[in-house]
Amino acid sequence: MALTVCKYMELKAGKSTKKIIKLLKSITDAKILNKITGKEIIMRQELPEEIKQL
Repeated sequence: MALTVCKYMELKAGKSTKKIIKLLKSITDAKILNKITGKEIIMRQELPEEIKQL
């Protein structure tokens, strides 16, 4: 099943599985916890256009 999904992604994106994984791993999040209110804030970097197209 995983091989089928990988092949499908390669065909749709026109990129290798290795390149797709490398792009997706570059997405980073930061979680900040306000200890007074207990509220958690999640900050995500702006996604490059190449990742948005995937």
